[in-house]
Amino acid sequence: MFDNFEKFLKSKLYFVIIGPAYVIILLFTMWKDLHFTHNTPNILFYFTVPIVSIIVSSIISYILFKFFKKESSFSGLLGIFLLIELLGQIWENLAKIIYYTVWQYPGILWFIYFPFSFVLTSYLLKKVSKSNWIISTVVMILCMVISTTAAMYFSTVTGIETPGS
Repeated sequence: MFDNFEKFLKSKLYFVIIGPAYVIILLFTMWKDLHFTHNTPNILFYFTVPIVSIIVSSIISYILFKFFKKESSFSGLLGIFLLIELLGQIWENLAKIIYYTVWQYPGILWFIYFPFSFVLTSYLLKKVSKSNWIISTVVMILCMVISTTAAMYFSTVTGIETPGS
């Protein structure tokens, strides 16, 4: 069953579905930030900084899997990190909506999401690269650190930042 998902993850149809879904979630995120914080969202931030992080994660994981002599497809890795970013953005929106409407500290939601994201990313990397848990987890951690650093550096160098969120 997962073999079909692996093929789907690398397919054009997957990107035709997830690309617009990602754009819709980013547009919703900008609306949410405007609605709740009354700060005008920086469109450049939302459509560049996360993309830099996704591309850097894909490149780093591709290089690392090649280093470990594991199977890897750049489009499959790109699909994984785009999916994880999409899920993270949905979760962030949920947490922020709860924060602004129901509960001033929904931080506990992040304690649920981080382990879920960690395990899901490692699992998907493991399946796509046909590696073991240790290699996929090491790759995931390195991608997380390097891509976050790259996104922060990109944001700092370009001056693109978000006022609210």
